[in-house]
Amino acid sequence: MSAQNTKRFFLMPAQLLGLTLTGILLVSAFVYYKAVKLQRYLEPTLAIAQPRIQFAKNLGHLIEKEFGSTDMKGVVYTASSIFIDEALLFKDIPGKKIADMIFIQRLSQIFLSILQDPQLRTHFELILVSTRVTITPHLDMNRRKWNEAQHKAQFILYSLYSVQPTLEKEYGMYFTAAALPVAPPKGDNWVEFRIIPSEHLHIEIMKSVGKHYF
Repeated sequence: MSAQNTKRFFLMPAQLLGLTLTGILLVSAFVYYKAVKLQRYLEPTLAIAQPRIQFAKNLGHLIEKEFGSTDMKGVVYTASSIFIDEALLFKDIPGKKIADMIFIQRLSQIFLSILQDPQLRTHFELILVSTRVTITPHLDMNRRKWNEAQHKAQFILYSLYSVQPTLEKEYGMYFTAAALPVAPPKGDNWVEFRIIPSEHLHIEIMKSVGKHYF
């Protein structure tokens, strides 16, 4: 094979450098395009999540302040709910259950702190005290258990009012109690204090998201 033919198969250094730079530019443009698309997705997502994240952080601080730890056994919280094991809310006495007023006093202080903070209060419009009813194929049993669970939810709410009357006098419109159905595997030994977001929070989220599109 002649030297002239050999040159056809091998690029000159200048040509090789040019192709390399072109490849780098193409890869950089592709990575930049993907990064911009990811940013356009992440920014509104974070804007939506940020208010709930901050609220959950504040809620965690209040729980730690009252109970000494956010990892207290029997207490689990999310951005919108506090789950408490019934064993912490009631004292077992032969033949009946009575409320553990010391624990409920601490719990009531958490809700009072939230409601007395104007900024936190705008994040929600209702605190639902809910007990759980395990649904079975037996309708009569379901009705009986539902009534018992509804009575228990109201009893817990009235216990909160009893130890902290301000919750009822000034913030009673923020509370309600109800029994909620659950599937058998989930059990019914947890009481949920669900913090339902307000329309104000939804408006703030839409404003935050709008900044990224308009």
